[in-house]
Amino acid sequence: RFIPWDDEMDTASIIGLHGLDEEAINRVIKAFAENEYYVHVGHNTRDISISFVKSSIRVDWTCHRIIGDSIYQYPAAKTPLRLFTQLKEIEFIGEKFLVPNPPEEYLQLKYGIDWKTPKGPGFEKDVVEKIPDADLLNHRQRFYQFLTKNLMPWRAGRIRVLDREGNRGSTDLGFRIRV
Repeated sequence: RFIPWDDEMDTASIIGLHGLDEEAINRVIKAFAENEYYVHVGHNTRDISISFVKSSIRVDWTCHRIIGDSIYQYPAAKTPLRLFTQLKEIEFIGEKFLVPNPPEEYLQLKYGIDWKTPKGPGFEKDVVEKIPDADLLNHRQRFYQFLTKNLMPWRAGRIRVLDREGNRGSTDLGFRIRV
């Protein structure tokens, strides 16, 4: 109940820093599964994402891959690796935590210039607007995206984002996904 509208805990690590490798990730996954957590693992070129669920409590752990001198955080925000090499110890709710350094730069890159302003429900629009247009696609993926959008639109779908009352917001995202 720390953030009233949030129902999960998000954590992140970087593969290749501070002793984390895929073998260690697999040991953690196995330990949670052996302790009767539901575990879901997703792999892509940018990260390994793991969700642990037990007793309606969800923890998401994203293990980012280093790409060049950066990592890419949801929703594809490029974040310099240097923020994670010399972590800063802070005190928060009576506990000590290691955080990106400097934390203010990290928070601005991740959440925007007004990161200090609580958003509440509805922040999703700001998140969606930060998604870059095809910045992370390789040449083959861009080619398929071009074909789907321009030559084979019947192979694409549309997503409409509605508010809680079922109304379309002031922004129709109108992006397409391959099916």
